[in-house]
Amino acid sequence: MTGPEGGEGAGAGVRANETMVPLLPCASAEETLGFFRSLGFEVTYEQDRPYLYLAFRWGGVHLHYGRAPKGFDPSGEDGGGCLVMVDDVAAYHAVLSARMRSAEGRVPTKGVPRITRYRSGASRFTVVDPSGNSIIFIQRDEPQELEYGGSVELEGLARALDGARILRDFKLDDRAAWRYLRSALRRHGDDAPAVERAMALAALIELSVALDEHERRSEWTEALKTIDLTAEERRRVEGELRNAEELEHWLSGRPR
Repeated sequence: MTGPEGGEGAGAGVRANETMVPLLPCASAEETLGFFRSLGFEVTYEQDRPYLYLAFRWGGVHLHYGRAPKGFDPSGEDGGGCLVMVDDVAAYHAVLSARMRSAEGRVPTKGVPRITRYRSGASRFTVVDPSGNSIIFIQRDEPQELEYGGSVELEGLARALDGARILRDFKLDDRAAWRYLRSALRRHGDDAPAVERAMALAALIELSVALDEHERRSEWTEALKTIDLTAEERRRVEGELRNAEELEHWLSGRPR
């Protein structure tokens, strides 16, 4: 038997027009309704008795919720999740952030619920709902292969930069990326090309904004000024520094 696209395992009457909708655990109907309304989702179904069932829609995104099991803790962020494949992930982040800020006066970036930050050129971000489920928006052409720890084709600080990128953008672990880069800069900084040292410092500055860790930011900024770079290298570093500036504006809600 062939599947919808000619693969194995389907039978007569099976067509390539399925719609799959995730059913996620809901710890609080009130909080979940308020959160998704703030994001501009339409509530297509709402019931709390005799059982809880909620349904939301935004364009082609459908999310359904049922009651969470006893003992469920949203802070564990291990309830469930789904992937939303989009053509322009930056546009989705901008729209959802603006709607949340308009409705609530701020964009929650820590704890549950929250919206993770978006860096220019990144391929994903995550909306964590009030029950700790992760709705991950992903660019359709995102690379399929990841090499944790950095590409084996790289070495030294270059490999650490690649490894930190994966921790930051895919594992959403800013703290681990920050620690990894700090350690790598100590170990490899003296022998690394100038542009790699500069990119590591710029990445640490951006991560310090995300983590609210400003103790060494001025030191790293001053160190950057002493590194001799070509015009093209300087543009690369300035692009990374713009990510820090844009993040500060996004976190504060100040107009640019």
